[in-house]
Amino acid sequence: MFNFKKVASVLSSAVMVSSTVALAAAANYPAPFVDGGAADVAVVYGSTAQATDLVAVTDITSNLQAKLAAQTATGTSTTSSVVSGDAYELFTGSSKIYLNDSLNKVRNSATDSNLPVVLADGSFEGDVTATYEQKITFNKHPRVQFGQHPTSSDDPVMALVLGTTSSNHIYNLTVTFNKGVNFTHSDSEGEELVLFGQKVVVGSATDNTNLILLKSAEELSLTSDDPTAEVTVEEKTYTVELVSSSDTAATVKITDSDGNSDSKEISQDASKTVQGLEVGITNADETNLKLSATVSVGASGGRLKLGNNAAVKTGSDEDTMDGTNVWFGDKGEQVLPGGNLTKIVFQIAAEDTDTDAMVDGDVFIDPVFGSIKLDFAGLSIPEVSSAREDIIIKNSGSDKMTVTFQAYEGTEAKTINWYYNKTTEAKLAETGNTGNDTIAVMDMERILKDSYVVVGNEDEGGLWKLKVVQNDTSSYTSSDIEFENVFTGNKQTATIEKDGQGTIDFAGKTYTVYYSDSRTTSGDEWVRLAYADGSRGTADNAVIYPTIETSKGAKLGFYKPLNISLGPHAQGLGWNGLNGTLAAMKFPDGDGYTTISVANGGNESDWHIGGATKATNLLNLSNASAGVVFTVGQLTYNLTAADAARTLNLGTERPDGTMNGSTLYLHDVSGAKIEEPAIVIFEEQDDSSAKTYEALIVKIEGGGTTAASIGVSDVETTWGKDAEFDEQQMESDTDLYKSADFWGTIITTDQSDTDSYTATISYPDEQVEAQIYVAEESAAITGSTVTGGSVTELGSVAVSDSEVGSVSGKNLVVVGGSCVNTVASDLLDGASCGSSWETATGVGSGSFLIETFTRTGDKVATLVAGYNAGDTTNAAKYLTTQAVDTTVGKKYVGTSATSATLQTETAAE
Repeated sequence: MFNFKKVASVLSSAVMVSSTVALAAAANYPAPFVDGGAADVAVVYGSTAQATDLVAVTDITSNLQAKLAAQTATGTSTTSSVVSGDAYELFTGSSKIYLNDSLNKVRNSATDSNLPVVLADGSFEGDVTATYEQKITFNKHPRVQFGQHPTSSDDPVMALVLGTTSSNHIYNLTVTFNKGVNFTHSDSEGEELVLFGQKVVVGSATDNTNLILLKSAEELSLTSDDPTAEVTVEEKTYTVELVSSSDTAATVKITDSDGNSDSKEISQDASKTVQGLEVGITNADETNLKLSATVSVGASGGRLKLGNNAAVKTGSDEDTMDGTNVWFGDKGEQVLPGGNLTKIVFQIAAEDTDTDAMVDGDVFIDPVFGSIKLDFAGLSIPEVSSAREDIIIKNSGSDKMTVTFQAYEGTEAKTINWYYNKTTEAKLAETGNTGNDTIAVMDMERILKDSYVVVGNEDEGGLWKLKVVQNDTSSYTSSDIEFENVFTGNKQTATIEKDGQGTIDFAGKTYTVYYSDSRTTSGDEWVRLAYADGSRGTADNAVIYPTIETSKGAKLGFYKPLNISLGPHAQGLGWNGLNGTLAAMKFPDGDGYTTISVANGGNESDWHIGGATKATNLLNLSNASAGVVFTVGQLTYNLTAADAARTLNLGTERPDGTMNGSTLYLHDVSGAKIEEPAIVIFEEQDDSSAKTYEALIVKIEGGGTTAASIGVSDVETTWGKDAEFDEQQMESDTDLYKSADFWGTIITTDQSDTDSYTATISYPDEQVEAQIYVAEESAAITGSTVTGGSVTELGSVAVSDSEVGSVSGKNLVVVGGSCVNTVASDLLDGASCGSSWETATGVGSGSFLIETFTRTGDKVATLVAGYNAGDTTNAAKYLTTQAVDTTVGKKYVGTSATSATLQTETAAE
């Protein structure tokens, strides 16, 4: 009996189909089988079905499990796996497979020590007695990528992308003999090997050019005295009868358990398909006394023809198995079956471009032997998961941008009006209603009453509003300064130590407060904060663009071009609005700060930036085109001569011509200055070999296709300079475009409003990793699980057609055609195989149907079946990945996993 297995865990499966949830939302599937967080379903398979039908059952049950979990799951995703059977993970606890990694990044091979069943050592008793070893070697070409997979008509997802040619193969299967074997020798013909978990017999048609192997074959010696024998192939019983024989051929009759029979004459050393079985004649003989023949019987398509540097050919018709290639010996050798052959190498690739990717939960079953699989058990954090957070950037009306996110210290997401598109000057602002609404992002930047400031950095960072600034000129002890945290509502009040100065605590650190209130003009009150992470003295260090940690660990900072006075000018004002000289700038880099030194070069115009005396680091402020470019982690900045169009951060003061003014810009990934405000999001440290802190840059423009309103122009990733996994259009909603980076962050840009694009950044709690295994086909592998929460389990819902009475009160998904599934036959008024099926359904070879019938008790039965086993596989894929209406009377006829047409006829009742 086939051992049903969960392809992925409940919660992992719930999100592995995230790209198809939107497709199915408008259709009935998964209802009525899974609906409203409850399941009412049994999946019925034929007790005599082929293994491919049973894989289709697994696909459907896993998908229903995913749908149910998506409706009920809560909690935090963790990375753990459960394996039952012979399986070997291609990652380790310390070395993971991340996005853009190759399949063989961590492990490049597997042997019997890893897979003791399917890669077991063996012995061959032929012309010589030889032992053999087996090995799987993984290629570098398969890679975990984000894109439209498995076909270009699918929505973009994270997938393991496979090659379709021998040069870009997935893996090699290698069997190595300790002695040279002559497979054409009479003592080798008919002898058995167990290759990669599959029993094969050397066929008598083997010659000096081609090696013939018969899979799962049973060899029978039949004579006219004892002409019949029973065999069991794929759990179905057949009677084999020798009808006649000559010295060169034999006629064999095959009768199945349903009484259907067929007979054919087969030449010696050849084979044919008889009643669905592969039948070969090793030896035929006719004497005066008796007729005899040695007959090998195996599964249909079980004849493998192997040639050097050639694709595997299967069955008596010798159909080419796409995606395969064989070498006798090492590549380039010409040791053929009739020589002393010591090695056979099978190169395995995907069959075609429709099967050249595995998405979360998919398995790739070895096409040659069928006993080994590559299992993409799941992603550690799928696209839809409670272990992700959304950072949403969009416009508010025609002239403002908002950002919505949850801060590390907050309890819920807050929406911040962070950019006001004023006609005179683009700036960081909270509302834009008055001049007192800017967001300060630099140490000692002037903060007006009702304005905002980012204080601290990372988990100590917060956005604070200056609520109160009052200066009592008669007594400084009566002055009052109060800030309120936008995310928590907490208030902090300054301790005033002397007129115009005091201290205030944020996140356990003490900041110096400078303040002024003339009490003559409303709105002229201001405060400056000397950051605790900066330093004051003869040489000042200034914190610039501090960040706020989000709920899942990203660090978000607000950017705007900054005009900075590097040293005191004629007005006596330095970088900090006081008589200060800037010695260094401290920039967040995702893990603290990177310090860029600032030193005067001996006159007012020359300044060395981040590198003492190097010519490339010399900033000449008398040259308007001069600028110094420097890097901070994965970001690039440019400090250049002051832009006269921009005010200093001191308020309305400007340099008076002594040339100490400079303008600081962030570069985009192409190296261009970013002139408008932006948002920078630092990701956590890359866990792969790079160990970097990559970033996202949210850029703004006047609008999507016009300058009429403001919107997101792009969300750039520093991974690969925004060149990979960028802006891939959704097939299910062509207004949406998705991008991803190697951390596993997914960016969705909504372009439905052509004047104003919005962006949603889905940030995972940890770097996303792929859990990939190589295993025996029957192994049960469960991917990432959920802790700290709950899901409703689907449980075991698969039953055979002989057990259907036990689920009479449930809705049914019936898998497989009427030839192998008696429930399907009942739905089709007793139809059976071949022409009977085609007459009842109108579905011929290469096609499938998905049709829903009514059952007693207001239940339904949806038939998912194809003309052949491969067509049933396509039907299951179509049901679980496309929009399918499961209303009674609906019938789909299709030809591929992505192509089917809704018919107009009414289903039988």
